[in-house]
Amino acid sequence: ITCDACAVVPIFGYRYACKSCASHDVCESCYDAWAGGTGIMPNKLAKQTLSTHPADHCFKLYKDQTFKSVVKPAGGASVKSAPKLKPNDNCDCGSGKKYKKCCMNK
Repeated sequence: ITCDACAVVPIFGYRYACKSCASHDVCESCYDAWAGGTGIMPNKLAKQTLSTHPADHCFKLYKDQTFKSVVKPAGGASVKSAPKLKPNDNCDCGSGKKYKKCCMNK
């Protein structure tokens, strides 16, 4: 996939596809330069005629099935699993025996 504005191949980072134009994709830096229609939209690829009028374009972030975010999502704290029992620890079944003599081989 090639950026239609700066002609970079392949597009690294986010890719924005125009809903109004057929096969019109721009990279993240060109989308930022376009600034929602108040900036510039160059056409260095020049393989298709693109409108320079901001109202003609409606870009949206495009993610396909292979998209992987570079930044990890800011979720809550991860949940730790229970610590693994060692052979000489008391068994968690409540028998009072060591784990290796009770439930280790079950």
